[in-house]
Amino acid sequence: MVVVDGFQSAVALIALLSRAFVFTTSEPIICARASDHCSFRVAYGPGLTHRQLRTLLSSMPSVILGADMESGDAR
Repeated sequence: MVVVDGFQSAVALIALLSRAFVFTTSEPIICARASDHCSFRVAYGPGLTHRQLRTLLSSMPSVILGADMESGDAR
């Protein structure tokens, strides 16, 4: 699960990833009522390893990796 600060950040990240062909599909964006955090899951293709996706996302300041991304259970 990918968590970002704000809906617009989530939309922008999904657009960026889709242009880079990093993922094949994503679940709907879910925004928490108690905070500005929004989350979504991506199913990425075989050309990218979980480690590569985690490294890419963790380098982005607005991204917080969910427990499944940290543990390697993202698919």
